[in-house]
Amino acid sequence: MWPGFLYGCMFLMNRFVAMIKLRLALSLSFAIVAMAAGAQTEKQYHTDQVMVSGLVRTPITFSIADLDTFPHHQTDSLKITNHRGEIKNTLYNVIGVKLTDLLHQCVIDDKPRNMGGYYIVCTAEDGYVTVYSWNELFNSATGEGVWIVLSVNGSKILDDGVILINASDTFNGRRHVKWLRSVEVRKA
Repeated sequence: MWPGFLYGCMFLMNRFVAMIKLRLALSLSFAIVAMAAGAQTEKQYHTDQVMVSGLVRTPITFSIADLDTFPHHQTDSLKITNHRGEIKNTLYNVIGVKLTDLLHQCVIDDKPRNMGGYYIVCTAEDGYVTVYSWNELFNSATGEGVWIVLSVNGSKILDDGVILINASDTFNGRRHVKWLRSVEVRKA
Protein backbone atom coordinates (compact mmCIF):
# COMPACT_ATOMS: atom_id res chain seq x y z
CA MET A 1 0.00 0.00 0.00
CA TRP A 2 2.75 2.44 0.88
CA PRO A 3 4.63 2.23 -2.42
CA GLY A 4 1.44 3.04 -4.38
CA PHE A 5 0.59 5.89 -2.06
CA LEU A 6 4.11 7.32 -2.29
CA TYR A 7 4.08 6.95 -6.06
CA GLY A 8 0.76 8.88 -6.18
CA CYS A 9 2.14 11.64 -3.96
CA MET A 10 5.28 11.94 -6.08
CA PHE A 11 3.17 12.10 -9.24
CA LEU A 12 0.99 14.90 -7.78
CA MET A 13 4.06 16.76 -6.52
CA ASN A 14 5.69 16.62 -9.96
CA ARG A 15 2.48 17.90 -11.59
CA PHE A 16 2.28 20.73 -9.03
CA VAL A 17 5.90 21.75 -9.66
CA ALA A 18 5.31 21.64 -13.43
CA MET A 19 2.27 23.93 -13.07
CA ILE A 20 4.25 26.40 -10.97
CA LYS A 21 7.08 26.43 -13.53
CA LEU A 22 4.57 27.04 -16.33
CA ARG A 23 2.94 29.88 -14.41
CA LEU A 24 6.32 31.50 -13.70
CA ALA A 25 7.37 31.17 -17.34
CA LEU A 26 4.08 32.72 -18.54
CA SER A 27 4.26 35.52 -15.97
CA LEU A 28 7.83 36.29 -16.94
CA SER A 29 7.03 36.33 -20.66
CA PHE A 30 4.00 38.59 -20.10
CA ALA A 31 6.15 40.93 -17.99
CA ILE A 32 8.81 41.11 -20.71
CA VAL A 33 6.19 41.82 -23.38
CA ALA A 34 4.56 44.48 -21.18
CA MET A 35 7.91 46.15 -20.49
CA ALA A 36 8.78 46.17 -24.18
CA ALA A 37 5.36 47.59 -25.06
CA GLY A 38 5.72 50.22 -22.33
CA ALA A 39 9.15 51.21 -23.61
CA GLN A 40 7.84 51.46 -27.17
CA THR A 41 4.78 53.41 -26.03
CA GLU A 42 6.80 55.96 -24.07
CA LYS A 43 9.34 56.50 -26.86
CA GLN A 44 6.69 57.04 -29.51
CA TYR A 45 5.47 60.25 -27.84
CA HIS A 46 7.08 63.52 -28.75
CA THR A 47 5.82 67.06 -29.05
CA ASP A 48 7.56 70.09 -30.48
CA GLN A 49 4.65 72.53 -30.38
CA VAL A 50 1.71 73.49 -28.18
CA MET A 51 -1.69 74.58 -29.44
CA VAL A 52 -3.75 77.02 -27.37
CA SER A 53 -7.41 76.69 -28.31
CA GLY A 54 -10.92 76.64 -26.91
CA LEU A 55 -12.64 79.88 -25.92
CA VAL A 56 -10.01 82.07 -27.55
CA ARG A 57 -10.63 84.37 -30.50
CA THR A 58 -8.04 82.59 -32.65
CA PRO A 59 -6.28 79.31 -31.76
CA ILE A 60 -2.50 79.71 -31.76
CA THR A 61 0.16 77.03 -32.17
CA PHE A 62 3.48 77.80 -30.51
CA SER A 63 6.62 76.00 -31.71
CA ILE A 64 9.62 75.56 -29.43
CA ALA A 65 11.26 78.46 -31.30
CA ASP A 66 8.17 80.60 -30.57
CA LEU A 67 8.29 79.64 -26.89
CA ASP A 68 11.94 80.70 -26.76
CA THR A 69 10.91 84.29 -27.59
CA PHE A 70 8.92 84.68 -24.35
CA PRO A 71 10.54 85.99 -21.15
CA HIS A 72 12.59 83.24 -19.52
CA HIS A 73 12.31 82.23 -15.87
CA GLN A 74 14.88 80.15 -14.04
CA THR A 75 15.25 78.03 -10.92
CA ASP A 76 18.37 76.24 -9.65
CA SER A 77 16.59 72.98 -8.88
CA LEU A 78 13.12 71.53 -8.82
CA LYS A 79 12.17 68.29 -7.11
CA ILE A 80 9.43 66.28 -8.84
CA THR A 81 7.41 64.42 -6.19
CA ASN A 82 4.60 61.89 -6.34
CA HIS A 83 1.33 62.04 -4.40
CA ARG A 84 3.07 60.72 -1.28
CA GLY A 85 5.78 63.36 -1.37
CA GLU A 86 8.46 60.90 -2.48
CA ILE A 87 11.06 62.53 -4.74
CA LYS A 88 10.93 60.88 -8.16
CA ASN A 89 13.28 63.21 -10.04
CA THR A 90 15.25 66.41 -9.54
CA LEU A 91 15.67 68.89 -12.37
CA TYR A 92 18.62 71.29 -12.17
CA ASN A 93 19.05 74.70 -13.80
CA VAL A 94 15.50 74.74 -15.16
CA ILE A 95 14.60 77.47 -17.66
CA GLY A 96 11.02 77.94 -18.81
CA VAL A 97 8.28 80.31 -19.82
CA LYS A 98 5.12 80.92 -17.82
CA LEU A 99 1.92 79.38 -19.10
CA THR A 100 0.20 82.67 -18.33
CA ASP A 101 2.48 84.42 -20.84
CA LEU A 102 1.13 82.14 -23.58
CA LEU A 103 -2.45 82.69 -22.47
CA HIS A 104 -1.96 86.49 -22.56
CA GLN A 105 -1.23 86.14 -26.29
CA CYS A 106 -4.68 84.65 -26.90
CA VAL A 107 -7.65 87.01 -26.83
CA ILE A 108 -10.66 85.86 -24.85
CA ASP A 109 -13.87 87.73 -25.64
CA ASP A 110 -15.51 88.00 -22.24
CA LYS A 111 -15.89 90.46 -19.40
CA PRO A 112 -13.19 90.31 -16.71
CA ARG A 113 -15.83 89.53 -14.07
CA ASN A 114 -16.71 86.31 -15.91
CA MET A 115 -13.14 85.04 -16.13
CA GLY A 116 -13.43 83.36 -12.71
CA GLY A 117 -15.54 80.66 -14.36
CA TYR A 118 -12.84 79.72 -16.87
CA TYR A 119 -10.46 76.82 -16.56
CA ILE A 120 -7.50 75.59 -18.58
CA VAL A 121 -7.11 71.95 -19.64
CA CYS A 122 -3.52 70.91 -20.40
CA THR A 123 -3.37 67.66 -22.39
CA ALA A 124 -0.34 65.50 -23.18
CA GLU A 125 0.25 63.51 -26.34
CA ASP A 126 -0.42 60.29 -24.38
CA GLY A 127 -3.79 61.59 -23.11
CA TYR A 128 -2.63 62.66 -19.62
CA VAL A 129 -4.60 65.73 -18.49
CA THR A 130 -4.17 68.34 -15.80
CA VAL A 131 -6.47 71.29 -15.09
CA TYR A 132 -5.96 74.80 -13.72
CA SER A 133 -8.60 77.36 -12.89
CA TRP A 134 -8.27 80.83 -14.35
CA ASN A 135 -8.05 82.35 -10.87
CA GLU A 136 -5.39 79.83 -9.85
CA LEU A 137 -3.17 80.92 -12.75
CA PHE A 138 -3.84 84.65 -12.83
CA ASN A 139 -4.87 85.57 -9.26
CA SER A 140 -2.59 83.46 -7.07
CA ALA A 141 1.07 82.61 -6.65
CA THR A 142 0.48 79.28 -8.43
CA GLY A 143 0.50 80.99 -11.82
CA GLU A 144 4.05 82.20 -11.26
CA GLY A 145 5.28 78.59 -11.01
CA VAL A 146 3.46 76.96 -13.93
CA TRP A 147 6.10 76.80 -16.66
CA ILE A 148 6.66 75.24 -20.02
CA VAL A 149 10.24 73.99 -19.75
CA LEU A 150 12.75 75.05 -22.40
CA SER A 151 15.92 73.55 -20.93
CA VAL A 152 17.21 71.53 -18.00
CA ASN A 153 20.84 71.65 -16.89
CA GLY A 154 21.83 73.54 -20.01
CA SER A 155 20.25 71.06 -22.44
CA LYS A 156 17.27 71.93 -24.60
CA ILE A 157 14.23 69.77 -24.00
CA LEU A 158 13.91 68.40 -27.51
CA ASP A 159 14.14 64.67 -26.78
CA ASP A 160 11.29 64.65 -24.27
CA GLY A 161 9.15 67.15 -26.15
CA VAL A 162 7.30 69.97 -24.46
CA ILE A 163 7.06 69.65 -20.67
CA LEU A 164 4.74 71.55 -18.30
CA ILE A 165 5.79 71.78 -14.66
CA ASN A 166 4.28 73.36 -11.57
CA ALA A 167 6.97 74.52 -9.19
CA SER A 168 4.49 75.80 -6.61
CA ASP A 169 2.53 72.57 -5.89
CA THR A 170 3.53 70.67 -2.76
CA PHE A 171 3.25 67.34 -4.60
CA ASN A 172 3.93 68.49 -8.15
CA GLY A 173 4.18 65.15 -9.96
CA ARG A 174 0.44 65.01 -10.53
CA ARG A 175 0.58 68.14 -12.68
CA HIS A 176 3.92 67.36 -14.34
CA VAL A 177 2.93 66.92 -17.99
CA LYS A 178 5.39 65.34 -20.41
CA TRP A 179 4.71 65.70 -24.12
CA LEU A 180 2.35 68.68 -23.69
CA ARG A 181 0.22 68.90 -26.85
CA SER A 182 -2.60 71.35 -26.14
CA VAL A 183 -3.85 74.00 -23.76
CA GLU A 184 -7.58 74.51 -24.01
CA VAL A 185 -9.52 77.37 -22.44
CA ARG A 186 -13.00 76.33 -21.27
CA LYS A 187 -15.82 77.79 -19.24
CA ALA A 188 -17.52 76.01 -16.34
